Amino acid sequence: MSAPPSRAWSRLITVAGHWWETVSSGRFFTRWTLLASGVAAILILSPYGGLDGVAEHLAAMAASLLAWLVIVVLVLPVAVAERRLESAVARGLLVIVALLAVSIARPYFNDAIASTLFGHESTGEWLQRIATNALSWFTVLPLVAASAAWYADAKESAARLAAALAVFDDLRGRVIRYGQQNAALLTDAVADVRRRRDALLAGTIDFDAVRAFADQVRAASHRLDDRLRSRLDGVVYDGGPTESMPARSVPFLARLARPNPVLVVVLYYLASTPYTFALGGLPLIVVAFTVLLALAYTADVVIRVAGRGHGPVLRGAIVLASWIGVGLGIVGIGLVLTSAEGIILVIPLVTIPALAGVVGLTADAVERSRAQTRTLTDLLAHTAALATAQTAQAREPLWRAVDLLHDRVQSRCVIFAARVDDRPPTPEEVRRFRIDTESAFAEILVGAPERSDTTDLDGLLAIWSGILDVRADIDAAAVVALQDAEVAAEVGAVVSEGFVNAVKHSAARAARLSVSTSPDESELRVTVSSSGTLRGTGTPGLGLASLGERAHLRQEGDQVVLEVIVPLTHHEATTFDTSHRRRRPPTMAIRLP
Repeated sequence: MSAPPSRAWSRLITVAGHWWETVSSGRFFTRWTLLASGVAAILILSPYGGLDGVAEHLAAMAASLLAWLVIVVLVLPVAVAERRLESAVARGLLVIVALLAVSIARPYFNDAIASTLFGHESTGEWLQRIATNALSWFTVLPLVAASAAWYADAKESAARLAAALAVFDDLRGRVIRYGQQNAALLTDAVADVRRRRDALLAGTIDFDAVRAFADQVRAASHRLDDRLRSRLDGVVYDGGPTESMPARSVPFLARLARPNPVLVVVLYYLASTPYTFALGGLPLIVVAFTVLLALAYTADVVIRVAGRGHGPVLRGAIVLASWIGVGLGIVGIGLVLTSAEGIILVIPLVTIPALAGVVGLTADAVERSRAQTRTLTDLLAHTAALATAQTAQAREPLWRAVDLLHDRVQSRCVIFAARVDDRPPTPEEVRRFRIDTESAFAEILVGAPERSDTTDLDGLLAIWSGILDVRADIDAAAVVALQDAEVAAEVGAVVSEGFVNAVKHSAARAARLSVSTSPDESELRVTVSSSGTLRGTGTPGLGLASLGERAHLRQEGDQVVLEVIVPLTHHEATTFDTSHRRRRPPTMAIRLP
């Protein structure tokens, strides 16, 4: 039996997975990687060896700038192709080949331009310079690209969820208006039926008169039933447009999170090791690495202590100042231990704080993306639940009125008509008929008790159909099982999580719901699928984790599928008696224009 991988090895595998995901994402070459490559190429990777004076160093930077511009033009077709390739493997290989080609070609471009325009002699040392370029491009640029991708993902996710929230807010406004119109409609309907009943009781009461009144009650019931089955599309919400949350501009310093000191040190030495080795051999590498690691951890302690209790901008300033201090320390070590001079000594002062800034920005991007997505997802789920409850509450008085008119009032009419078929009614019979019908009218106007049940699957599907084109396939046994409140609650949670993911993680506008019963009717298999692509390391989010171990999220072709097994602890309830209601409330998709 093989031993489990060490923690360090597992972390290395995770980092390699993130690195590959970044280079194969189709969003590697962006304006941010362009900017980072320009800064590195001009300020850090210029061939400063053997140069004297400010003028020669500026000429070397100018040559690096021109070489960088040439490379940008050459890489531009690669950036276009990266976005058009459908295969992630092809995209990743294309980016790797491009970075290798740039690492090899850039020193030659630099020397050719510097020699032609400024008369500089070639510094040689091709292997060291190629290695330095390769290590820089393969470490710093993926970090910048990952940071930019996290910020972009957070922005896209926020936009999708905000759009869904806007639809829900509009829907809630329509539901409120729908409920107000229903209240007015019920008041008018009851007043009309009461007026007709009073006219019946004030005139000649016989079988035909009572039957005519019963027909009027039936007609009123059907009008309310039509209203109950109508969509909300035609309901006008005059509450005004929903105000969207203004985009908040976050200062640069506020985005500088505390960087991981080990990561900063490793990145710096991956890029600088070839030059450091050429300058002082292995002893200089060991000494400089040890000193830098000590300075990095000192800076990390300073950031933790000094930044405690301060706002994000001041904490960011402390992060930047601390890592500038690390850069100054390395410059001092260079003065003491090496013969380097001139602008070369300034490189650590620029590079180390810059790397720390990139690592800090990446950490901030990851945290902001997760926090924002978590907050908006919770808000979306709560808003959907509230809209579901409000819709059910707005429809319940109509259903109650239809039920009372169709059942109680008409049944009283049938009994009353039978009694007056052969003789006039007695005063007590008239009084009883008035009391019974008035009781039903009062119950209609009072309405049903407030409902807080947000697990009504019909209502949930109707609410979400305003966002997604929902296709539901629920077998007959599952329909019966869903009468159990606990089962309905669990299935509702699965449906909500699946639909939230569909909106949050892709531009999907359609979702498929399937609820099927196992052969022994001991469990339900609930699946929600929508077009999209899974990203990340497979760690479940809070919503998926809340569904327990029976939940599985997987990729099937171009579909993301959420599957959850819901046990039927009361699956013997397939014999539920629903005859106490004439009809189920209508299942109607509520679609917004």
